[in-house]
Amino acid sequence: MPPSASAVDFFQLFVPDNVLKNMVVQTNMYARKFQDRFGSDGAWVEVTLAEMKAFLGYVISTSVSHCESVLSIWSGGFYSNRSLALVMSQARFEKILKYFHVVAFRSSQTTHGLYKVQPFLDSLQSGFDAAFRPSQTQ
Repeated sequence: MPPSASAVDFFQLFVPDNVLKNMVVQTNMYARKFQDRFGSDGAWVEVTLAEMKAFLGYVISTSVSHCESVLSIWSGGFYSNRSLALVMSQARFEKILKYFHVVAFRSSQTTHGLYKVQPFLDSLQSGFDAAFRPSQTQ
């Protein structure tokens, strides 16, 4: 990565758009299945790739800042962040959080404890393998 690389550039090195697009597909699919089973959610609109990136950005940002809650961004408290809060409403964030999925449920996968996030973990591992060069460390 060039010295001018941003945090987003580094994130996309480890989590490329194809992984994020899969999250979009799986989240939208789960929302449809959930609504088929439990009734329509009139407030739900299918999530987009841009929204998924913003959603994950919120989650990462609040975890790095040690916020009490991912909802702290919209509070009037110490961890509030107006510039982030303008990117996505709290209601929209909560809807995406309600339906967020990385992988479709398959009963044959339940024996593996991390199956729900395995595609994400695989992407991270590939990124680490491609980017890390032991000879570069001092």
